[in-house]
Amino acid sequence: MKSSRRDFLRRLLFGGAVAGLFSRAASSSAETESRLVDRRKLGRVQADVSILGLGLGAAFLDAFEQRLDAGHALLESALARGINYWDTGRSYGPSESMIAPVLAGNRSRVFLASKSDARDYNATLSGVSRCFGLTMSIYINCMILVRRS
Repeated sequence: MKSSRRDFLRRLLFGGAVAGLFSRAASSSAETESRLVDRRKLGRVQADVSILGLGLGAAFLDAFEQRLDAGHALLESALARGINYWDTGRSYGPSESMIAPVLAGNRSRVFLASKSDARDYNATLSGVSRCFGLTMSIYINCMILVRRS
């Protein structure tokens, strides 16, 4: 499969973020003072979200689909550092079910954004319902409707 420059950069940046989170998670709290990521108010609802988001698409799947324990450790580490904006989507494959165990215990701490490329009411509703089932969540904070290229 040929990879685009955009995919390469996305995976490179994701890999660096993962390495940084794991290296900081591995160091003891006595050695390193842990700083929380800054927050901003988002939109008209003024949701309190981190200025860094955690993308749970292709790079997350490539790195952790076969090592769920490491993926869950990354999610827990992100939350411990104040990264609460998690971005997933219907087209990301098993991403939603992969995050479900960590999300279930931390739902009130996570701002969950999902995406849909559906173009009609029934298809959108079906996608949202499926997201609820896979993430074991009763709500999504932000549903983004995307346009197919």
